[in-house]
Amino acid sequence: EWRWRGLLVFGELCRWVAMLFLLFQIVMLIDLAYGWNAAWLAQDDELAGEWRWRGAILAVSAALYALSLAACALMLQFLTAEGCVFNTALISCTLVCSVGLSALSVSPVAEHGAILTSAVVTSWLFFLVYSALTGVPDAACNPLVQQQYDDLRLAVGLVFAAVSVAYCAWAYGASVGEREPAKPEARLTRAAPAGLADPFTTLAHGTRAPAEAPGRGVNTAMAEDEQGVRGVCAFQVIMLAVSCYAATLLTGWRAAVIDFNKAPDSEIAAAYDARLPYSFSWASVWIQVASLVATVLLYAWSLIAPALLPDRDFHV
Repeated sequence: EWRWRGLLVFGELCRWVAMLFLLFQIVMLIDLAYGWNAAWLAQDDELAGEWRWRGAILAVSAALYALSLAACALMLQFLTAEGCVFNTALISCTLVCSVGLSALSVSPVAEHGAILTSAVVTSWLFFLVYSALTGVPDAACNPLVQQQYDDLRLAVGLVFAAVSVAYCAWAYGASVGEREPAKPEARLTRAAPAGLADPFTTLAHGTRAPAEAPGRGVNTAMAEDEQGVRGVCAFQVIMLAVSCYAATLLTGWRAAVIDFNKAPDSEIAAAYDARLPYSFSWASVWIQVASLVATVLLYAWSLIAPALLPDRDFHV
């Protein structure tokens, strides 16, 4: 009994910790999309006004929007059978939110907004919709239940987890390199991209511009040491979260529900094994829906926050 109890407790713990990694993925995606757009714009600035990279931005954005619309049309065609109100409502709401966020990103309210960032977020939103709807355990609304496997969702989830880990390691390495003792002129040219070391704090609160004050060098050194400790802790937490995320992704975001006080070992083992594979459960559906809502809210906040709090720098 203790073996199965331990597995189920570990599975339940992984489910909750993995949600933290999903939140990190969302913040990482938004930060990465902003950085991608800024990097390509900088390439054009170096080419003395040529629009080569701006053209690439428009082309990639158009391709991502086209893929998103195609995915939306296919889901409306194959995943909205009669009586599947939830599927239709989720697709429709996501489409409305995507259009609204894209319009907001090019409006005067969000002067830093970018169509490429909105295209990346839109494509991610529709992937989350696909992940949610293909996890519905009702065969009438989800044909993949009969196949019992969804290799695409599993593969994309694992690939994006690997990208997130690589991004986290790179950001942590950049922040460590910035704090290494070096010549003053070298430190001025080796700064890590703003906001990477702590994307959660930057996106949520922004940072105030530093003010000149006596003892600035000592205070800066202490602040860098403190930031280094926070960076190490954050890196370790993210590594723990990604381990839990991989475990939950491979086991379907759910664990068997069993009464240990009444069921014998054989029944516990049977209950643990009797699960729909690859996340065919309402628990998985609502986790994906929660991720979708969080993505919409965080991206909307990144667009309007600089206008609402002009005295803070959100590095976007």
